[in-house]
Parts: sequence; structure tokens; C-alpha cells
Amino acid sequence: MAGEQGSGSGNGIGASPLQLDPATVQMFQAFTLYMQQQQAVDHKEAMATKALHSVVGLLDQFDGRNISRYLKFYSREMELNKVPEKEMISTFKLAVVPELRCRVVVRLPCENNVCIYLIHIILDNMVKAI
Repeated sequence: MAGEQGSGSGNGIGASPLQLDPATVQMFQAFTLYMQQQQAVDHKEAMATKALHSVVGLLDQFDGRNISRYLKFYSREMELNKVPEKEMISTFKLAVVPELRCRVVVRLPCENNVCIYLIHIILDNMVKAI
């Protein structure tokens, strides 16, 4: 009995690694890559949510007043949490009070200074709505 333990009697212990066909290996590699990409997306979303909670928790939702102060704080929080500009801009509408959301049309920036760009977009859209 003692001699049978670890002798490779078909239980997989001490046996060579499992050999998979190339298609199965490729499928597992693709799945692994997908999971890594999904984790990166989830991380970005979590960081944007964290920054948004911080802004809304401290300043409340944007109500159209003190736009410069609000956007400076908003963009600073987003940058501190390493949120990409595209995500930063698309998330802004969640920080706006529902009554103003229909007036705020967020577009992708063509400038590096996100804060100033957002101020212009919001002001332009608020003036058009009046």
C-alpha cells in the first residue's frame, strides 16, 4: 500500500502536464485576454465612479451656478483618479441635476484643457436653451 502512493497510478499526481490541442489553447488565451481587458474597463469605471462620488459628496450635483469652481474640482478629482478624458466627459452628465441634463450636451474635446472646454460647452448649451 505504501508503495502505491505517488507512483503515477492514473490519479494525475506526478503525471506530466495535460496536453491540449492548439484550438483549445487558443480559446483559453483569447478568454484570458478578454478577462484582462474587462478588468481594465471595470477598473476605469470604478475610478470614475469614485471620483464622481467625491465630487457630488462634497459639492452636490451641478445646478448651473459656480460653473468654474465646480468644473475645476470635477476635473481635478477625475485626474487624481486617473480617469481618461473620454470617460471624464461622458461621466459629467451624471453630476448635473436632472433639470439641466437635457441642456448639457457633452462632446469629445479637441483641446487638452478639459475644464475650459467643458465650461464652453455647458455655457453654450445653457444659452441656447434660454
